Amino acid sequence: MIVQESTPETSHGATQLTRPIALPLLALLSLTLITQLASLAYNAEQSFASIFVPSVLAVCVITIPLAALGLWLGEQVGLGARLPTDLLMRRPGSGRNLLGDAKLAVALGLTVGGLLLMLRIATAPYLPPELPELGHRGALGGLLVSASAAVGEEIWLRLGVMTTFA
Repeated sequence: MIVQESTPETSHGATQLTRPIALPLLALLSLTLITQLASLAYNAEQSFASIFVPSVLAVCVITIPLAALGLWLGEQVGLGARLPTDLLMRRPGSGRNLLGDAKLAVALGLTVGGLLLMLRIATAPYLPPELPELGHRGALGGLLVSASAAVGEEIWLRLGVMTTFA
């Protein structure tokens, strides 16, 4: 699938090919499936095999249309998933952009995480005893749930829904 854009030179019915969306769509779908299923496998209270197929179908039904719409419309309104698309298309400078974004994200994430941990330690004596120390599934379960929620929210809402409204 290729996004097509009309330009002044091609405004008489012809179109110019711009960013392909099939590869980014496949990558975003794969990332969503991996994070959602990893969280589900770790945190599910029933057999993973019994919920695998319905979970894959549900994720695909939500992700494919929203991500495809976000990638297609994003190209037209200047949003979309430019960095992942540039990385997949091996555009010059995309690795440097990813590294810069990753450094900022890690620094902010560690800072906020540290502040939340200090807040948790400071408020521990005042919390009800029923509240688990590190969540219901421990640190790994919390990390998996956080990753699946972050990826799902970014792809479904930010890429799909917000790009559509823009």
